[in-house]
Amino acid sequence: MAFGPDGTLAVADQNGGTYLWNTTTRHISAALTDPSDGFAFGGVSTVTFGPGGTLAAGDFNDNTYLWNTATRHVTQTLTGLDPNAVSSVAFGPGGILAVGDYSGSTYLWDTATKHITATLTDPASQGVDSIAFGPGGILATGDASGNTFMWKIAYR
Repeated sequence: MAFGPDGTLAVADQNGGTYLWNTTTRHISAALTDPSDGFAFGGVSTVTFGPGGTLAAGDFNDNTYLWNTATRHVTQTLTGLDPNAVSSVAFGPGGILAVGDYSGSTYLWDTATKHITATLTDPASQGVDSIAFGPGGILATGDASGNTFMWKIAYR
């Protein structure tokens, strides 16, 4: 789950749904259905809000979708990078989205150009459980064995 800048709460489930909750009224304002639902495992494993009302949702079928939360439509899809499920997503400066998977890879996706700009491999060969951008071009990844790795990356 993740909070948006306007207080909206996005909650995803393993049945392929992502629900946008209005935290003031405590009601669901929208239900987004994973486009790959029904394939392999289905289900959404991770969500995060980005700039301009964008919601990134990663699923158990190794797909990451960027949703426009105002129109409720998918605007971009990142798919087919690795046969493992997406485990974590985080937006960084300049429209960069870090996408981690259970095989230990973290992909830096430039959402403006729609290209992968880098692939980082967990040195301990573990799945990526969490990702966070820090100041000064730092990206931290946490893995399934409890290791944290800090990466120096270039932003646009």
